[in-house]
Amino acid sequence: MLQVVTDARRYLQTVWQCLQHAQEEWPLFALCLYNAGMDIHQDCANGGLAGMDEFIITLREEMVFRWCNERGIPVAYALAGGYTGGKMTRKRLVGLHRVTVCSA
Repeated sequence: MLQVVTDARRYLQTVWQCLQHAQEEWPLFALCLYNAGMDIHQDCANGGLAGMDEFIITLREEMVFRWCNERGIPVAYALAGGYTGGKMTRKRLVGLHRVTVCSA
């Protein structure tokens, strides 16, 4: 299920809908492969979405890992996306990836 989000205010709702769709299509998950991309962050020059900040990304990570945990689904995740340059410093990018690790 591919969803293109152009409004940060709809992002979390869309992620939730995708999780629900996945459960309907594949009710017996053996594993969730999660690509925890940070290139969606508003300060990322490659793919950033206006309004997408660390708070929304934190909520996304918590949602995905909680959803899997509640269903007993193991998660393999990749720290992905996010590129330094402009407002996105290496330190900020590492901080965003730490959000994923801490949420897992």
